[in-house]
Amino acid sequence: MGIKILGGKFKGRSLKSAGPATRPTQAIMRGAFFNICQHYIEGAHFLDCFAGSGAMGFEALSRGASRVTFIEQDKVALQALRQNIALLHVEAQVELLPYKAERALAQLEESFSLIYLDPPYALPVLPYIEQILRRYLLKEGGFLFIEKSSIKEEPPIQGLKLISRRTFGAAALEQYQFLSQKI
Repeated sequence: MGIKILGGKFKGRSLKSAGPATRPTQAIMRGAFFNICQHYIEGAHFLDCFAGSGAMGFEALSRGASRVTFIEQDKVALQALRQNIALLHVEAQVELLPYKAERALAQLEESFSLIYLDPPYALPVLPYIEQILRRYLLKEGGFLFIEKSSIKEEPPIQGLKLISRRTFGAAALEQYQFLSQKI
């Protein structure tokens, strides 16, 4: 089953599915995310970490992001990502890192204004957040969004300000802002 892009220049276009090993972000959560960051997406460099089919990143491009970097290691998801890149003809606007998130984050040499982190719910998110902060991958004033289980509580994250937390059934969407280079 395909995933439809909700808004922007690719609105209504269907994407290839990433297969059973991934959990697609619900349309209601994608819509909420882009409503929250609608004033920040234009011209943004967007990082889609644990990208799956790439729906979040392609939605960002559709709504005006200038570039998207996808991180995904699953072979079926990578095949879907590559097909979706070709389907939308956005090769010049994307970078695909086909590695485990830890390795891909270690290779990045630029910072992002928007990062969407959506690891499998069973994985702890704190190591990825610490790596993002330690390597200054989030621009000062930039936003980090984390999709995770709504029942999983994490301790406060030093260096980030929690802006909001919204729940969508079994999933939660947390929005953080990076306010200072001092960690």
